[in-house]
Amino acid sequence: MRLWVPVLTLPAEAIAAGRVLVAAETALLGVAAHGPPVDGLAELTLLCVDPAATARGVGTALLGAVVARLRAQGVRRMTILAERGIAGFYRRMGAVPTGFAPSPAIPGRMLPSLLLELR
Repeated sequence: MRLWVPVLTLPAEAIAAGRVLVAAETALLGVAAHGPPVDGLAELTLLCVDPAATARGVGTALLGAVVARLRAQGVRRMTILAERGIAGFYRRMGAVPTGFAPSPAIPGRMLPSLLLELR
């Protein structure tokens, strides 16, 4: 987990720019963030759900909120770099695999890369 700390730390400018979304009830359930859109393309930089909140629709709601926000900004596609165990979730949400890319946290590890059309 220590290797992931730099990747999972949200930059203050992303928060200030409104690119971070949070799901909460009486406690934090999940968080999602995206990078700045460039030429109609954005990157989902973070989507984490508390393990106690899985299978409750939190990830779906967060992803849907990110998609709605990006659509409103004219973004038409979003790239996603997923952990292997969560790539299936993104495929169920309509993302298509595009190959593999290096993990931002673990040297030598390749992760599934996906593309989601925001229609």
